Amino acid sequence: IYTDSPVANGGSGGGLAINDSFIKIVDCVISGNKSGNAVFKTTIPPGGDYALPKGGSGGGIYINQSTHQFINSTIANNSAGTAVIVAASEKENLIVSDSVRGQGGGLFTVNVPANATNSIIAGNYILDYSIFNDIEGPCLLNYSLLSTDTLTLLTPGEGNLVNYDPGF
Repeated sequence: IYTDSPVANGGSGGGLAINDSFIKIVDCVISGNKSGNAVFKTTIPPGGDYALPKGGSGGGIYINQSTHQFINSTIANNSAGTAVIVAASEKENLIVSDSVRGQGGGLFTVNVPANATNSIIAGNYILDYSIFNDIEGPCLLNYSLLSTDTLTLLTPGEGNLVNYDPGF
């Protein structure tokens, strides 16, 4: 998305977008996906303006008001979008505020907790693969592995490994 004006976002759900639905995902791998970037021509305006375009959320999966279950599944190596400046040199170190970055490298949930059983959620990022972020928002896990709980509101479940590297 190429814009100077605050009207376009990066898009959400790089691998899967679930809106107001019921879905049960069993024995699946959701990997290597990325939600889109919000692209500015010259500069990113100062943070705090919630009307600004935002990087896409839910690099692997975006869940909005949906009943869902992940069972025996892996959500790994996905990335949420960010905001980029087309005119910036590749070597420029760009600092992106929370008001324009995407959320939830692996999963991003809106108004519903992520629900996973016997699953692996690991190696997901925000900001173009620079910050680990598996789930952003509330989640309920049972017998699952979560490699990082950064920005996760984890409800204690049973038999989980949290902040644990699965080694793949």
